[in-house]
Amino acid sequence: MPLLLLLMLVASAIAAGPFYRAIFWFQVLFYVSATFGMLSPSTKKFKPIGIASTFVMLNAAAALAFYNLLQDVKRYGFSELNLSACDGLLPAC
Repeated sequence: MPLLLLLMLVASAIAAGPFYRAIFWFQVLFYVSATFGMLSPSTKKFKPIGIASTFVMLNAAAALAFYNLLQDVKRYGFSELNLSACDGLLPAC
């Protein structure tokens, strides 16, 4: 999902039309406010900035987890991954 958000930002920047330009600038404002919220923790008290920074932080964590999964698959192969941590939470485990 985090990669799709980046793709959506790029697509709205490239697309023609006032609607897509407005969406692009809303996205830029969202990410700037999220960055501002991460750099200055006192601004997280303002709900929209707190929500934006939490959303971006969770997506960054998901991207990092996906990268780590790909590195483990590359290093060990898929059959050797330790799936015992699932503890029956998923049907495939």
